[in-house]
Amino acid sequence: MTRANAGLLMVALLFLLPSSAARAGDSAAEAKRAAEVRKKLESTIDFSGFEDPDTKLSDALVHLGRIANVSFEINQKAFNDEMVENLAEKPVGRAIPKMANTSLERVLPRIFERVPSPSGATFVVRGGVVEITTRRQASPLRWSWGQVERVVNNNEELPSPKPPETTFAFEKRDLRDALQEIADATGVNIVLDGRAQDKGRTPITATMRNAGIPSALTVLADMADLAVVPLEDAVYVTTKENAKAMRSQQEKAEMKPTEPAQPKM
Repeated sequence: MTRANAGLLMVALLFLLPSSAARAGDSAAEAKRAAEVRKKLESTIDFSGFEDPDTKLSDALVHLGRIANVSFEINQKAFNDEMVENLAEKPVGRAIPKMANTSLERVLPRIFERVPSPSGATFVVRGGVVEITTRRQASPLRWSWGQVERVVNNNEELPSPKPPETTFAFEKRDLRDALQEIADATGVNIVLDGRAQDKGRTPITATMRNAGIPSALTVLADMADLAVVPLEDAVYVTTKENAKAMRSQQEKAEMKPTEPAQPKM
């Protein structure tokens, strides 16, 4: 896509991300903007549907953006990694019926069902925009926590997806509140173990700029004598003992050979 075409899409409330990393802004301001976007996604709308299955995804997102007054970004780098090029120009693939008294957060999954991405397409609210990305890109378990992920496509070994970034300045802030702010700003699910609530009240003083989520959460958790465990859809902040046990279980699961499906009789 040319820069001129990308510029036209920007005017029309559709943005293309040049890389898989979300732009890192001040976490407090980003969290506030994200809350406003989530409220719009949850608001009741009457969706007129798309009768033409050849409707381009870009046109569909422009239409939805105008209805709900939200901006979209397509993380094209994430889709390129799954051999899906120029997603904005792809058709929605089928007619999508009208939906009364619904919300944008319910409509979007219906539109993404036909996106030809091996891991599937999803959306994440990051700051003031709705990012369209792959499930692989959005999964904390796939991010770079110091390892290389083996990708099935073409039997290539590629670096793990680049995680979103965050910028913050915490002064004697309870860890649990700091984690919540980062979660709200970046759209990353961060869960604090209920058994670690006392340590969750540990006052944190730290400043990080444009830090990847793995680095940021590892540092903050360690300051409260806790540890992080990346999961498929969340980052779990727990005790170091429990983190060690969970990582051990994950390693065993990865090493366990997959049993071939039995033929049906």
